[in-house]
Amino acid sequence: VSTVEAEHLEIKAKVLEEYRTCQRNRTSFKIQEKQMQEAKDQEILLERRFQEASKHEAALELRLQEMASTLAEAGLRQVDTSKALDQALTEKERLELMLSEQKEKLLA
Repeated sequence: VSTVEAEHLEIKAKVLEEYRTCQRNRTSFKIQEKQMQEAKDQEILLERRFQEASKHEAALELRLQEMASTLAEAGLRQVDTSKALDQALTEKERLELMLSEQKEKLLA
């Protein structure tokens, strides 16, 4: 094998090795590119889930406020009912006292 042929084979081997390195790098780049896209897709999915959770949280907060308002109204009605009951009992006691006084007058 002549020197020229040897040099030619050596250059050919280097070029082939560089080509293989380029192919490995290209494959690696494609894999990384695919992983990045998957990560972006996952990020989008998580963002959607977060938005849905935020909407759900807002709906729950609104429902909680409605329930608090309902409880407050019920509490006010209970106070009103309690006052009315107290007034009715007071009126009953007054009427019983008047009835008792009337009985005493009639018996006297």
